Formats: sequence, structure tokens, C-alpha cells
Amino acid sequence: MEKEVSLNQIIKFSGKNVFVEVMDSMFNRGKVVLNFFEYDLSKPQNERIVENVSIFIDITEFEVLAHDIKFRFIDREAIKAREMQKQGNYKYCKEIYVDMGGTTAEKLRIYGKAREDKKDESRVFKITPGDKMPWVLSAEKGAGKRTETGLIAPDGNPEAIIRVPLSDKDFRKFAIVVDNELQSWRVLERSRKEKALRDQMGKHKAS
Repeated sequence: MEKEVSLNQIIKFSGKNVFVEVMDSMFNRGKVVLNFFEYDLSKPQNERIVENVSIFIDITEFEVLAHDIKFRFIDREAIKAREMQKQGNYKYCKEIYVDMGGTTAEKLRIYGKAREDKKDESRVFKITPGDKMPWVLSAEKGAGKRTETGLIAPDGNPEAIIRVPLSDKDFRKFAIVVDNELQSWRVLERSRKEKALRDQMGKHKAS
């Protein structure tokens, strides 16, 4: 499906009637954004998006994930998951990476997106060893509840799930390309802060 490409889009991966795009639009707020979409080409052009879930991962969390993907540490977990699947005769592998987040009911009301049940909204990102493809990125959303630590965890079954399968090559691209963008942004941010500090020190000297 063709979608207008944003200047903030780092990379995009597509599957059958689904895609995920990774954005740099919230780097300055400490987040990597993953927008998952499901679409239906049989619908009118402006109504083809039937579901979407946005995931917000802390920058440092993503950097650790990227490291584990690039150096194949995550592959060890995939091997263990496949062995458990085989031993238990399960239909699917268990996820090997989970990042939970969401939006509080208060913020949803402020944004004009309050849920009918007035609950928090949970959003979960998962990486799972796939069946036909080696890796699956998935996003889930539904009712949420806050834990004692303030984390928003799922409260019941997800109301929407979007899965995007990836080849091994694309899985490495996902990590390497986004991490490279992050490191470039960090260099620019450091340069900007150093310049601002020099300018501030220059003003003090001048006065």
C-alpha cells in the first residue's frame, strides 16, 4: 500500500496487508516510534487503514535491543524458544522480547481519545521467532492497568494485534539502520549542546 512518506521515517517494512515504519520524530523526547498499520485494499483509498498501533520505545532500551540483534545475542533466545516450542508441541514460539507501555486514562482524556471503559491504554511490542519467516515484529493494544512501578500492563486480552514478518536480513536492517540514525542524532545533539554552552560562556565573558 502506498502511503505518503514522512521526512521522519527512517525505514519501513511491509508484509501482507501490514507494514511498520520506524520514525525519528520523538528522538528529542527520548523515544523511538514504531507505527504499525493494517490495511484493506478493497476499501476506498481514504479508508484503507483498518488498524494502527504506535509503539514508543526508550532510546536507551532500543540501543540495547539493537546491540543484541546486531551481535546475534537475541538468536540464542530464539533457539531456546524454538526448542521449547518443539518440546511442548506448541503451534507457535513464545515471544523472546517484550516492551510494555501505554497511555494513562487521564492523558487519553486530554488528547480527546478516552476509552469507553475509562481505562488506561496498554501497548505492547514483541519480537517472536516466526514460522514461515524467521522473525515477527508485533504490536498489541487494549485496556491497561498501572502496576506498582507505574508501568501500564495489559488488562485482559489485546483488542488489536498487528504482526509484520521479517527476513533475517531485514531484521538486521531494522537494528543497524535505526541505531545508526540514533548515533548520528546523538552526535548532532552533543554538538548543539556544546555550541550552546560556548555561546553562554562567551556572553558571560563579554559581560
